[in-house]
This record gives sequence, structure tokens and C-alpha cells, in this order.
Amino acid sequence: MNPSSALPLLRLAPRSLLDEITRDPAPPRGATILVAVSGGGDSVALLYLLAALSMGRGWRLAVATLDHGLRGEEGAADAGFVQELANRLELPVISD
Repeated sequence: MNPSSALPLLRLAPRSLLDEITRDPAPPRGATILVAVSGGGDSVALLYLLAALSMGRGWRLAVATLDHGLRGEEGAADAGFVQELANRLELPVISD
């Protein structure tokens, strides 16, 4: 899977959201965007949306996640999920 697998999400996103994300001062073509992903629904949806948009805008994405160690196994599982998601999207991941 690569970022193109997120393209169907663009059809589901409200036009106003897409306009807001891509209007100035949106990152310029070719910019690298670091996306913080916790593993929750909001940040995962944002990652998929940015992955889909990145193809037309020439953005390079990287994923950041952090297990603070405060939630034990649950936090470690979330960090692992984010790592796997980034791998499936063929995106680099930065984690602790």
C-alpha cells in the first residue's frame, strides 16, 4: 500500500476542509510535512487525508508517534499500530 490508497478518502472529505488544508499558507510543493499520529481516529484520518493530498501537491510526509509510557501496554499498542500504518503507507516514521 502507498499513499495512493488513501485517494478514496478525498471523495468523503468536505470540500471546505480540503480548501482549508490547501489554501495559502499551505506548505509549498515539495515540502516535507511531519504528521503527529497518536493512533486515535482523528490523527489517523488526518494522516490518510494528507497522504491523499500529498500526491497532487508533491508533499513528502513523515509520521511521528510517541509512547510516553504512561498508559502501559495500551500506549505501546497504539505506537505499534502507528508504526504499522506508516509502513503500509510507505512513509517514514519517527518514534521513541
